[in-house]
Amino acid sequence: MALDMKQTLSMKLTQRLMMTPMLQQSIKLLQLSKLELTQMVRQELEENPLLEEIQTDSQENAAENEQPDFSNDIIRSEDIKLSDADQIYGSDSGSDFEWQNYLDDNIESEYYSSQEEKELPPLDNILTRPQSLQNYLMWQLRMSLTDKKEFPIGEFIVGNIDENGYLRVNLEEVSMELSTPLDIAEKVLTLIQGFDPSGVGARTIQECLLLQIAEEDPCRRSLLEQIVQNHLGHLESREYSTIAKDLGISIDDVIDLANVILTYDPKPGRSFDPDSSYYIVPDVFVYKIDDEYVITLNDEGLPQLRVSNAYRRILRNARKVPDQTKKYVEEKLRSAVWLIKSIQQRQRTLYNVSASIIKFQRDFLDKGLAYLRPLTLMDVAQDVSMHESTISRVTTNKYMYTPRGIFELKFFFSPGFKRAQGDYISSVRVKELIKEMIKNEDSRKPLSDSQILEMLGKKGINIARRTIAKYRDELKILPSQRRKVLYPRRS
Repeated sequence: MALDMKQTLSMKLTQRLMMTPMLQQSIKLLQLSKLELTQMVRQELEENPLLEEIQTDSQENAAENEQPDFSNDIIRSEDIKLSDADQIYGSDSGSDFEWQNYLDDNIESEYYSSQEEKELPPLDNILTRPQSLQNYLMWQLRMSLTDKKEFPIGEFIVGNIDENGYLRVNLEEVSMELSTPLDIAEKVLTLIQGFDPSGVGARTIQECLLLQIAEEDPCRRSLLEQIVQNHLGHLESREYSTIAKDLGISIDDVIDLANVILTYDPKPGRSFDPDSSYYIVPDVFVYKIDDEYVITLNDEGLPQLRVSNAYRRILRNARKVPDQTKKYVEEKLRSAVWLIKSIQQRQRTLYNVSASIIKFQRDFLDKGLAYLRPLTLMDVAQDVSMHESTISRVTTNKYMYTPRGIFELKFFFSPGFKRAQGDYISSVRVKELIKEMIKNEDSRKPLSDSQILEMLGKKGINIARRTIAKYRDELKILPSQRRKVLYPRRS
């Protein structure tokens, strides 16, 4: 049976959502934090010659004379700029330091008048990065080694100590890698394990604790070593009677020794971790003035953009410009216009969403955490007439400064539970209630999840027991059997 094949022409009308590069950029901008946005704008300033940063002498004059207007379809390049908020902070903050003035100071002068003003470099020019653990150990190694032939061994060992302060290679590998006797490698490791911070260079948690115990008073050092070597499991489960029986001491003495061990740092290198500190720059500031909350977006450090006048003249004289150059300038112009409009739209969206959050969470700002109400993305989306996905993007990686502290915008969105009274309580408040209950419990008879469930039920809060276990894990609270103190200290 032959197949009948033929060509035909047909028309079909369909609708599709096309994600143009410009639309993708606009969506991406919504998700950026203030710091990420600033970095991205700086990069665009370097890559797009049509963009330039506004440098004006008077914010008031700029605001009166150069207001952007995107109300009509035709965008004039003369009008393309962002607000002149940089003038609020002055125009001299980025000026270069005058080294000549500093170097001209008379360094041979022994005294100078206390009233004489000295030209000093900015603080940013003299600050250094936090010292890393490896650099600190290498400095101690240079100060301690007497045999310079052992330095490569010590350098290799220090290089294999991780951010927590633990050695991640065994001495046999060190010996084979450097073709050195094992006893020499052990000698150098012993030297490093005596460095600051105490416990550094250990290979196990037990060795780390033992290195710190070595600095204790000899009278109790032996007992502490026995507990760490033989009873870490019993110590974790608080089986003090087993430890007391084995060591032949009282339970009170075991509790005292356990409290000493708790003061040791199981990760001695953490204090040197350069990534351990995180600095949050709020994207939104909320201040209470009289009885109203005022919202201000944080534009500090964000470059204010406009289209370059030089390239504007090129477009005016298009007949004298080669087609290739004209095409390039027009492409960069479209990119610059879209970036400026996208940033303005992002700022408007962030402001509107923040205002909506403040409206919903007014009781929280006035009275505290107990009054944080359940809130969903849909609630805010309907309030500002936007899609849920837009609300989700604009609240990602952004923080709000409020009179109650600094919070991530996502913090204000939490599911809720319907109470017997008919109102709702947020999951954040439920976690706080669980935390308070456990804080006030009898340490000899800690509350089980079922008991917490019953207590919450008396407050009209009906949730599942597995939800309580989930919240307890999020709060980093141990189960009841591990919170139990079998032998509380007698007064």
